[in-house]
Amino acid sequence: MLQVLSCSPTTLKEKCFVNPPADFRKNGVIWKLNKPMYGLGDSPRQWYSTLKDHLIRSGCVMSKLDKTVFRVYENNKLTGILVTHVDDVLYSGTTRFQDQIIKTLFKTFKISKEYRDCFRYLGLNISQHQDTHVITVDQKDYANSLQLVPLSSARKKNSDADLLEEEKASYHSVLGKLLWLSGRTRPDLSYDTMELSTYSKSPKDQRPSVAEQSGEES
Repeated sequence: MLQVLSCSPTTLKEKCFVNPPADFRKNGVIWKLNKPMYGLGDSPRQWYSTLKDHLIRSGCVMSKLDKTVFRVYENNKLTGILVTHVDDVLYSGTTRFQDQIIKTLFKTFKISKEYRDCFRYLGLNISQHQDTHVITVDQKDYANSLQLVPLSSARKKNSDADLLEEEKASYHSVLGKLLWLSGRTRPDLSYDTMELSTYSKSPKDQRPSVAEQSGEES
């Protein structure tokens, strides 16, 4: 089962003082924080350290290649895996893994949201189909949001003309989105996107047409 948990950091390892909000401010008075807060430079690191320490104490093994990935083994067999991103945790595992690891997260941290079966994670639509035991990942919403580069019929006929600055900006915008899409969930668009990238410095009028075709295919 796949789920996403949104958690809140609970500890602050270093002393930190801030000016109170205007409504509570008094001359000569500052506040000492008891917990991390959004906006502090150390907040992400403090939260990651808190979560990492908890997972390792619970029996998770941190990946040597990616320190946001944690695995759980039982009798040398993989029983669960967790992937962290800021204050989100994406996980999958056996019932025993959920009882031993995930339930302790609920007891230790304040869980603000929980998603099951179908949800969005880092711009990806993730769906778990219980009947077929298949997990699908797509970016259909993102692909459908791509806007075609606007060119008049007269402009399209002159294929050797350089694009105007406004048209170049639109071209680069579409190209960037296609690069993101092809690198995540649409490898079938990689060749067209690579070809478009070779003309990114000086695109001609015919290149937006290719970009339009790639956008329509996505």
